[in-house]
Amino acid sequence: MVDLILHHYEASPYSEKIRTLMGFKGLSWSSVIVPPIAPKADLLALTGGYRRAPVLQIGADIYCDSALIAAELDQRFPARALAPNTVGTATPLLDNWADRILFWQVVRYSMGLRADAVPPALIHDREAFWDHKIDLDGLKADVGYHRGQITTGLGWLENLLGGADFFAGDTPALTDLALYHVVWFFAKADTAASGSGLSLFPALSAWMARIAEFGHGTRTELAPAEAINIALSAPPAPLPETGAAHPAIGAPVQVLVDEFGTEVIDGTLAHIDDTRIILHRDTPQVGTVAVHFPRHGYPLRTTLIQGKDT
Repeated sequence: MVDLILHHYEASPYSEKIRTLMGFKGLSWSSVIVPPIAPKADLLALTGGYRRAPVLQIGADIYCDSALIAAELDQRFPARALAPNTVGTATPLLDNWADRILFWQVVRYSMGLRADAVPPALIHDREAFWDHKIDLDGLKADVGYHRGQITTGLGWLENLLGGADFFAGDTPALTDLALYHVVWFFAKADTAASGSGLSLFPALSAWMARIAEFGHGTRTELAPAEAINIALSAPPAPLPETGAAHPAIGAPVQVLVDEFGTEVIDGTLAHIDDTRIILHRDTPQVGTVAVHFPRHGYPLRTTLIQGKDT
């Protein structure tokens, strides 16, 4: 029996992606609510500095980034597997577009809609995290532009989906999840602002409804302190048997995030391969934990090669 703990918050689009995957697979999981803004002391104690939601915890193994979490859950629970990503050879480009372009268009649109009501604490938190000033007046003025960019992208998706149930055919794939949480985010923001939502995109609307029917699985609330005690009382899982012969194995390293943000996570490099990095961290508060990151998008900085990311 694998005890799944998801550190998340309700309005987080990337958390909705994983909650939906839990539902698709019919999983039972424990929910630890993290604040949407700093401080996030309990989460940072587990991750070593990674502050984003969601984070998956299985005992003393901590999984960062929703793409890695989705892949891990699909590998651990194959009884109802996601379909292979078969949306042509452009699948990685489509996933990347959803995460790095469409998502941020929706963020700007959503913040522009709420420019007069965004809590100052949220603005200060995001400015510190993103390391740049947020121009609320500019976002408010550009609401129409950003909405037009988003609906153009939704039109592309509408045509790509056509008459299929999911983007890979009869069964959802990781691509469906990568797209779903962004479209969910837009639909919530646009409908709240009395917009048309997805009404102009009937295929996407039906696709959204099919995914929403998965629900979120069976959820039980868990206090953050209990999650830390679980990590403290469990050893990390054995490392994968295959991995790269990296010169920094066993040495202090740092993992960075190359997309945005200011996180730097320190630890001992325990494992690296083509798809993931695993750091071991040892602190009195949580004991020894294994923190997992995707290889893609997470530069590894070693002390053996000063100033060079690998």
